[in-house]
Amino acid sequence: MNVTSTRARTRGVAALELAVALPFVLLLVLGVMEYALQFHALHVMTDAAREGARTMAVRGGTAAEATAATAECLPNFGGATFTVTATQNGRDVVVDVSVPREQLSLGLANLITLTPSTTLNAQVTMRKEGG
Repeated sequence: MNVTSTRARTRGVAALELAVALPFVLLLVLGVMEYALQFHALHVMTDAAREGARTMAVRGGTAAEATAATAECLPNFGGATFTVTATQNGRDVVVDVSVPREQLSLGLANLITLTPSTTLNAQVTMRKEGG
């Protein structure tokens, strides 16, 4: 057998393996990026909701001030529209932040369902200080 024909066949096999494996590797990498983006957004939303609850529970702010404090902590995730609600149930202060999942997606949200619902939701409950 000729050495040059063996090299040509080896290069052909490598190109075929790349063509078969590359779509799976790209899907895996993009899926990890999609999950990381949504996980980061959920973490930021929880921190923002915590700041809003702290404004209302510890500092004695109103629901409007808590909503404003929460919205101030939310960054601009590519123009995502966050919904913030702050309520008080007895001595408990509840701040809820939600956003449609597709607004935080790289485009894989319809291919791979990483979260079970269509919205990402972060909720923080704090006990109001004082009597």
